[in-house]
Amino acid sequence: MNITKFDPLHNIYRLNSLVNDAFGVDLFDHGENTEPSTWTPRVDIMEKENAYLLAVDIPGVHKKDIEISYNDGTLSIKGERESKSAMKEEDTKVHRVERYYGAYFRSFKLPEAIDEQEIEAKYENGVLTITVPKAEKKETKRQIKIK
Repeated sequence: MNITKFDPLHNIYRLNSLVNDAFGVDLFDHGENTEPSTWTPRVDIMEKENAYLLAVDIPGVHKKDIEISYNDGTLSIKGERESKSAMKEEDTKVHRVERYYGAYFRSFKLPEAIDEQEIEAKYENGVLTITVPKAEKKETKRQIKIK
């Protein structure tokens, strides 16, 4: 007898996948953008007092194959994970492929109050960590004279 973990949302996720494949609509879209790709890296977004942190799981991707850009309030991450060369060899019979390969793209709309010149990224042990510093709060309160 096989024991499987019960996932009460399995059918909802499956429905979302079918709708997404058929109509290109993600029922769970929360304002982030993805382009058609082979796979989508998982991202954790956290907030500290002075910065936002993004942790992106992209194991097996070389640092040179990762591109991060910031344009008009949107932070984008794209790249590609290549399949192992042994899988491409003619004398290799592949029985199962569970890992994802190919291009990926993620983008996130950032709050306006960030210091875009100080965005930093580091890549270690398959995790890309992006630090997005918050901008200094500007005093916008002023007294207006009536003429």
